[in-house]
Amino acid sequence: MWQKISSAASGVCAWLEWVGAGALAFLVALTVVDVAGRYLLSAPAPGATEMTEFGVAALVFAALPAVTWRGGH
Repeated sequence: MWQKISSAASGVCAWLEWVGAGALAFLVALTVVDVAGRYLLSAPAPGATEMTEFGVAALVFAALPAVTWRGGH
C-alpha cells in the first residue's frame, strides 16, 4: 500500500519539478526579452510585470511540494 502511494507521489513530484523548470525557463526568457526591449527598442514587453508575478507564483507552488517531498529543505 505505502509503496504504491510513494510511487505515485514520486511521479507527481517529478511532474512538479518539470513544471517548476518550465516556469523558471519562462521567467528567464521573459526577463531577457523585457530588458532587451527596454534598452534596444525603448519599449518593454507589455504585461511583463504581471507575467513575472504569475511565473514566480507557479514556480513557488510547483517547486515547494517537490522540495519538501525530497527532503531538500
